[in-house]
Amino acid sequence: MNLENLLSGALGALIVSGLDFFFLRKQGKLEERVNLLEGEKIVKLEEKIDRHTESDRSQEILTEIRNLTGIVTRLSDSSARSLESNAKQESQIAAHDVYLRNLDEMAKEHVRVYHHGKQ
Repeated sequence: MNLENLLSGALGALIVSGLDFFFLRKQGKLEERVNLLEGEKIVKLEEKIDRHTESDRSQEILTEIRNLTGIVTRLSDSSARSLESNAKQESQIAAHDVYLRNLDEMAKEHVRVYHHGKQ
């Protein structure tokens, strides 16, 4: 029995060692696979970032907005000058209207006083 016990113990130890080796080997392969997948994921993420960076037009859009802002500012200034000029012209027209009314009244008064309605 002693030999039998010894053989069964050795066989058990051999089986346990084999199973440990199998699982450790399998775990190593799993770790390799996980590392590979992580590496692929990082590469894909880098490619995605590169594509996004290449298609990023924020600086171009910002420049265009600045250009449009400049155009709007110039148009606003031009409108302000036009409005000021229009106001000045309206003031001059109003002054001419007053002058013409005064001339008309003077002419009517002259006719009434000096010509007594004679034609």
